[in-house]
Amino acid sequence: MNLPFPFQPLTELVVAAQAGNAQALDQLLDKLRPWLLESAARFCARHLCDDVVQEVQLAVVKKLHQLRNPAAFPAWLRQITRRTAQRVQAHWQREAGSPLPEASWLAGGSGPGEPLERDEQRRLVRQAIDNLEEPFRQVMYDFYLEEMSVREISRRRGCPEGTVKRRLHTGRKLVHEYLEPKLAV
Repeated sequence: MNLPFPFQPLTELVVAAQAGNAQALDQLLDKLRPWLLESAARFCARHLCDDVVQEVQLAVVKKLHQLRNPAAFPAWLRQITRRTAQRVQAHWQREAGSPLPEASWLAGGSGPGEPLERDEQRRLVRQAIDNLEEPFRQVMYDFYLEEMSVREISRRRGCPEGTVKRRLHTGRKLVHEYLEPKLAV
């Protein structure tokens, strides 16, 4: 499924931005933002979309002059968005550790195993999170149950994004340690 692309009015902005018109570049980036967010969500986790959009916009600023055919802008942008989203997702998984396999179960989604087994696993995961110390418990609930991004959690909790990522990483590790003997995770 291809996402609709706001193409028609953008060709003129692309040409003007390539010619060095800073105002046209700003308008172009502003018009693209909603599409970029939606497009990025197809290739990476929702909480990473803002980071992907920022990196894609930076790539547009740096590389727009290399685009030879302004009519090719939509395909060019889709490719940059897809590659950036995949790279950011892979980086996040390496840095933050793999997400909890039970994360979808926390929110009531489906997971492996029989229904009764899933209910028991969901209960154990919630119990593990409930037993975490306060800062870890808060970010785990925000991230997994409320599906907030790292940036949103940072704003809500009044701490830097790096602190949120560290708390998520530590929280995941502690939950896995708690669950290991119970679920053979």
